[in-house]
Amino acid sequence: MILNKRYQLLLLVFILMIAGFIALPYLKAQQIQTIIHKQDEAAWNNEIDPEYFKEYTRTLLDGMLRLKMAADMKRGKTREAMQDYSFASKTLEKHVKTLVSSQGMPRLLCAEILNDVAKKDQIGDCWQADGHVKWLGPDRAAIEYINPTRNWRSRLLLQRTGLLSWHVVDVELPLDQILESFVTTLKAAK
Repeated sequence: MILNKRYQLLLLVFILMIAGFIALPYLKAQQIQTIIHKQDEAAWNNEIDPEYFKEYTRTLLDGMLRLKMAADMKRGKTREAMQDYSFASKTLEKHVKTLVSSQGMPRLLCAEILNDVAKKDQIGDCWQADGHVKWLGPDRAAIEYINPTRNWRSRLLLQRTGLLSWHVVDVELPLDQILESFVTTLKAAK
């Protein structure tokens, strides 16, 4: 009888440990939501690798600027295109820093990077802040965010960094849709 109760207790402890283990990415998603809503920059920088996120965003924005410059040059506005690119390149770092911050991350996750990143309302209509967790493996998970107006999906990828801790290691944006929308915008500007 005593042995049976010990096994039951061990089984209960094991089940609780598994449940806690499974719940950790969901708790991380809630923590990220809170950090972004509070715009806690120090906590956000602890969740991500800021330099990686900056490089990712810088590359994306610079590529879009180069697309715009090429489209303008095709329209015969070479001098203006080069001046615009030069001016925009000078402000690129400011925009990158804004988008990667806890304040700008909602706009980045909603793939609303074409909008003015200097706006005070970084959250806008898109940001739901309640991403859905999807397991990608025993040590990887993703928090998926959906832009309801465009039905675009973005994800923050989580990696287990210890037995009980998770860290944001990457972001996946709907690059095809972003670039398609941008090219459509450029074509409409003709």
